[in-house]
Amino acid sequence: MKKLIAILLCMYQVHAICQEKAENSAASFSLNADVVSRYVWRGLLYSPNVNVQPYAAFSYKGLSLSTWASYGISDRYAEVDFTLSYAIDNLSVSVNDYYNEFEDSLGTNRHFNFKDNTTPHALEATLSYKISETMPLTLSLSSFFYGNDKDSEGENMYSSYIEASYPFDFSNYSFNLFIGGTLDKGLYADKAAIVNVGFSATRQIKVSDSFQLPFSASLISNPYAEDIFMVLKLSF
Repeated sequence: MKKLIAILLCMYQVHAICQEKAENSAASFSLNADVVSRYVWRGLLYSPNVNVQPYAAFSYKGLSLSTWASYGISDRYAEVDFTLSYAIDNLSVSVNDYYNEFEDSLGTNRHFNFKDNTTPHALEATLSYKISETMPLTLSLSSFFYGNDKDSEGENMYSSYIEASYPFDFSNYSFNLFIGGTLDKGLYADKAAIVNVGFSATRQIKVSDSFQLPFSASLISNPYAEDIFMVLKLSF
């Protein structure tokens, strides 16, 4: 655990240096890491144990290329994703490449296998729109279009997910309310359903005069699966 804390503190220092150097540049680079009590994504539980989730992104004006990963501490779970996105005003478009390995596939999947019927990758397109700065309601629509999103007969399911989220500040906390669902049978449910409802709250924990750690808690409910989660996250 001491080694893990040392690594995360080092990543925080690198992130701060990169942010400082990029302040006056059109291009920027960021490096972060989160530690979460469990990994829940869009109302689906992917890992029930503590996960370390590093993140890196390079941005130039409205274009961004990022990578994000999640690694289980006490269970055999690994995921590495890439995202290419472009934002103009309040509209953003992105393509996501998801690659994960569970207990039964860890070490056996081939990352460079992109053949449609056997690839462990799943490619998804996302469209997101924020109404305005004064009304920061964000609407997003995501749909898989290639790869590891198939039914029992090997046909693409084109699993889709739609979400509305609303951030606001209250009493030294940053809140985000969200509700999301699927449009048809697919990855998230066997029919159109609400699968992700809840909120997150974030505050800054003061470690020293020049060092603060964002700490957040999320309450997540999946009405379709009749499941609920409380997830804690520490960011570096």
